[in-house]
Amino acid sequence: MKSNRGFSLLETLLYLGIFAIVGGSLFGILTNVVRMTTREISGDEIAGQLQFTIGTITRLVRESSAIEMATSTATTTIKLRMTNSMQDPTCISLVGGVLKLAQGPDPFQPQNCTATTTDITTSKVVVDSALFKRLEFPGGHDQIAIDLQISNTGIGTNKISRALRSGVSRASAATFDADLLPNADAVYEVGSSIPGGKRWKNAAFSGNLTVAGNMGVGVTNPGTKLTLSGGDDAASTGILQLITAGGTNLKLGGNTTYSWIQSHATKPLYINQLGNNVVLNLGAGNVGIGTAGPTYKLQVNGNAANTTGVWAVASDERLKRDILPIEGALQMVTALQGVGFNWRDDIKNEQFGQVMGFIAQDVERVLPQWVKTDADGYKRIEAIGIDALLVEAIKEQQQQILNQKKEIEVLKEMMMQIQNR
Repeated sequence: MKSNRGFSLLETLLYLGIFAIVGGSLFGILTNVVRMTTREISGDEIAGQLQFTIGTITRLVRESSAIEMATSTATTTIKLRMTNSMQDPTCISLVGGVLKLAQGPDPFQPQNCTATTTDITTSKVVVDSALFKRLEFPGGHDQIAIDLQISNTGIGTNKISRALRSGVSRASAATFDADLLPNADAVYEVGSSIPGGKRWKNAAFSGNLTVAGNMGVGVTNPGTKLTLSGGDDAASTGILQLITAGGTNLKLGGNTTYSWIQSHATKPLYINQLGNNVVLNLGAGNVGIGTAGPTYKLQVNGNAANTTGVWAVASDERLKRDILPIEGALQMVTALQGVGFNWRDDIKNEQFGQVMGFIAQDVERVLPQWVKTDADGYKRIEAIGIDALLVEAIKEQQQQILNQKKEIEVLKEMMMQIQNR
C-alpha cells in the first residue's frame, strides 16, 4: 500500500536549516572570491598606475635640459626646462588626488607652465601623496627623488594602497633654442662669486658681451671696470695678452718690483701711431731709457739722437728772474780740465771706447752748481748753460784779442815814429 505522507514540520525545518547553512556558506565563498578578485584587480591597477607614473616622470626628467626646483626641499610640483619650445616649461603636480601634466608656457607669464593640463593618473586610483625633491651631485647631473603613494577608490577593508620611492637623473645638458632671459632685471646670478660658491667651468660666446658693472678675472670682488689678478710675472707670459690677426701680440704684467708692457713676436711697440700727444709721468716720476732707476725726468743710458731738428729749451724772459751777466766766463772755462778716458763698465766701454769729457770732482771745484750727487754717492754733471758760458768766454777772449790788436797798433806806430827820427 503506497503512502502519500508529506514532510513533517520537524523535517521541513531541518531541511530548511540545512539549505540555509549551505546557502550561507556558498554566499560567503562567493563574496570572498569577489572581494579577492576585486582586490587583485585594484592591486594590478595601482601597480600599473605607479609604473606608468614613474615611467612618465623618468622620461620627462631625462629629456629635460634643466630642473628648476629648490635644492633638497620636498614639494608636490616638478618644474622642468625642455629643449622643445612647445613643451618648455613642463610641470608635474599633485592636484586633488590626481597627478597632472602641463607642457608649454603660460601665454601671459612665459616663465610659468600653461594652465592647460592632462591627467597622468586615472579616476580608478587616488594619489594620496606625491613628494619630489631635487638633489645635487657636484660634477654630475641633478637627480629628482620621487616618493609616491597611490590607493584605489575603495573604503574600509576594500581600500588598497601602494607606496614607491625612486630616483631619476637628468640625462642631457642644458640646451636652449631661444633667448635665455630672467624675469627681473639685476636680480638673478649665473654661478656664485663668493668664496666656496659653485661656479661654471668654461664659457663661449660668438657675439658681444656687455657688462654694466665691474669684471674680474682671478678676483671675487673687482673694484674697477676690469680687474685681472694672477698670471705669471715673466715677460714671456704675463697677465694680459692681446693678439692680432697678423700674429703680433702685446702683453702686460708685473711683479712685486715693477709693472711692464711688452711687444712680442719680434715686432716694435708703437705708442700713439696716429700722432697724438704722449704724456708720461705728469707728476713727480721720472722716465728711464736703458736704466731701471732714473733720477731725471728723462734719463738715457746710452746715446740719444735727434735727426730731424734741434733740442729746444724754454728760454722766454718772462719765465726768468734775477737776470745777471756772466762774469769771469773765460777764467772759468780755462779752469776746466777736459780729459780722455774709458768707462770701467765693460758694456759701456765696448760701446763707446775712448771718450772725452770732464771729471765731476774737477768741475765741482770750478762750477759747483753743475755737479749733483746721487743717493748712491756718485756725482753727475748737469752742464746747464754751458753754451751761454762758452759764448761769454769767447766774447771775453775776443775782447782780449781786440785789445791786444789795439796795443799792437799803438806799438807799431811808436816804432815807426822812432824810426823816422
